[in-house]
Amino acid sequence: MSLVLMAWASGSMVFLLHRHKQRVQHIHSHVHSPRPSHEVRATRTILILTSSFVSFYSVYTVLTMWMTLAANRGQWVVSSSVLVASCFPALSPFVLLINDTRVS
Repeated sequence: MSLVLMAWASGSMVFLLHRHKQRVQHIHSHVHSPRPSHEVRATRTILILTSSFVSFYSVYTVLTMWMTLAANRGQWVVSSSVLVASCFPALSPFVLLINDTRVS
């Protein structure tokens, strides 16, 4: 349920950013900057964060189901599950920092 809610919220935000970019395109049409617009950078950040969350959550779910159903689970499965569960919270701040132009 939370995965669907997050995907819906991210899709809505991407849609709103795309619509906003179309509305203000006439304002920025005379400026030809080599850098992507704020809307494009925000959309890229949202898509990176959403896809990484869905990927890590899916792998974690598979590992958790395997640990639940397997009669002889090894320690590596438990360690892998913990590692995958901690990947998104550990990596998402770096994604935000890399995509922020104010941070050098």
